[in-house]
Amino acid sequence: MAKKKNTSADDDLGSLFLRKVIDSVPTIIDTVGKVVANAKPVENSKPAVVPSKSEKLSEAPTANHKASVKSPYAIWEGIGCSTKTAMFIEMSLVDGFIDAQERALITKKASEEGVDMQELDFLIAKKLEANELINKNAVKELSNLFREATKMAEKEIKADSNALASAVPQVMSLGKVASTSHPAVAGVMVAGEVVSTIGNFIKEPSKLNEFKAEIIRMIQIPMLPSVIVEFFDYANSQIIQEKQKNEGKGYFEICSEALFGKQLDLVPIWNNKMTQVMTKTVQQFGHDEKVMDSIKPYRITPLKKFMEIKDNNDAVLTFPVPTLAPDFIDLLRYVFKLSQDARFKGGALGDAYYHLCQKMINDGKHLANIFPKVASVIQECRLSPLSELKANIDNRDFLIMFNIPADFNDAKEVLQYSSSKPQLKEVHKRLYKQAEQKFKETPDLFEQLKQFKPKGIFGF
Repeated sequence: MAKKKNTSADDDLGSLFLRKVIDSVPTIIDTVGKVVANAKPVENSKPAVVPSKSEKLSEAPTANHKASVKSPYAIWEGIGCSTKTAMFIEMSLVDGFIDAQERALITKKASEEGVDMQELDFLIAKKLEANELINKNAVKELSNLFREATKMAEKEIKADSNALASAVPQVMSLGKVASTSHPAVAGVMVAGEVVSTIGNFIKEPSKLNEFKAEIIRMIQIPMLPSVIVEFFDYANSQIIQEKQKNEGKGYFEICSEALFGKQLDLVPIWNNKMTQVMTKTVQQFGHDEKVMDSIKPYRITPLKKFMEIKDNNDAVLTFPVPTLAPDFIDLLRYVFKLSQDARFKGGALGDAYYHLCQKMINDGKHLANIFPKVASVIQECRLSPLSELKANIDNRDFLIMFNIPADFNDAKEVLQYSSSKPQLKEVHKRLYKQAEQKFKETPDLFEQLKQFKPKGIFGF
C-alpha cells in the first residue's frame, strides 16, 4: 500500500518558499537595475575582437567631431576674430572694464583681421553690461551676508552653513548649481576657503568679527565705478559703526572681554581693504576725472597734502607735480589762485606759489598733449609775460633774466608796456632787439612792432 503523502507539511513548506521568493523580488529587481544601469550597452552577442591599428586610427576624433565641440571663444570667432585676438578680448574683460590702451589694441588687431567694428563694439558692450549686472550687487550681497552672520551669532536665527553659503556674494562663488530639493547641494557653490571660513564660524558663532575679517580680506571688489563708490560708502559706514561700538562699550562688555577675550577690531581690516581697492582704482581710472571725483572723499589727494603745508617756503617749492590729470588740474587751479592772491595782497609765500605754478605749467606739457582738459586749464592759469613783468618791475634780478616772449601778441604787449616806462628804457632796448631777431622772418608781424622802436636822444 502506497504511503499517503503529508500534504499539509508539503503545503506549509511550499508556501514558506514562495513567500521567501516573493520577499526577495524587490532586492533582486534593485540589484539587476543597478547592474543594467552601470553596464555598457552591447550591440550584438559576438565575441569581442581587438581592433587593428588601422581600425583604431579610424576611430580617432574626426574633423566633424572636433567642429561639434564649441570653442570657448566662439562668440568672437563668429565675427571673424582669430583665436589669439579672442583670447586677448576675454583677458581684457576679466576685470569688467576695458581701458583705452586695451581697446586700441583690440581695434587694431580686429581691423587687421577684417572684423566688422560695429559688431565687435556691440558684443563688447553687451559683455560689459552682462558683467555689470552680475557684479553690481556685490556690496549689497556682502552686507546681506554680514547681516545673516550677525543674526546667527546673536542666536536670532539658527546657525546654518548652507543658509550662510547661499548668502555669499556672487563674486566669491564658482557659480550656481542646478536647483534641487537636497539641502546639501542647493544654493551657491563657493570657493573652498570661504566654505572653511563658514564652517569655523558655525562651530564658534561668537567669533563673528574673525569671520567678517576673513570675508573682507577674500572678497574682490569689481572694478566698476558704481560698485567702487558703493563699496567705499559701505566700508566707511562700517568703520564709523565699529568706532562707535568700541567707544561705547559698557562695564559688562568690558568684563566679558577680560574673561573670554576681546573681539577682533575690524577698523584696520576695513582700512586695509579700502587702501587696496583705492590703489587698484587709481591705477585703472587715474585719468578719469568723473571717477576720481566720486572717490575724492575717501582719498588723500595731492591737493589735500598741499593744503596741509603751513608757512614752509621749501615745502611749496619742492612739492611734486601730480602725474594724474584730475590731480594736476585741482592742484594747478589752487596754486594759481594762491599766487594771484599773494601778488595783490602780499604774502611770505608769494614767490614760492608763483614758481610752483610755473613748474607745474612746464612739467604738465606732456599731460596737456594727451588730455585737452589739462591744456585748457594750463591756458586758464597761465601767467602772461606782461603780468610777470608788471609784478617784477622793481626786481632787478628778474629784469635781467626776462626775455621777449615767443608768442607775437605777448611780445607786442611787453614792448608796448616797456616803451612807456622810463625805468625800463635799457630793458626795452634789449627786448626790441630780441623781437627783431625773432620776427624778422615774418615782415608783416615785425612791421607792427616798429611803432615800439626805441627812440634816440633826439626822439627818433
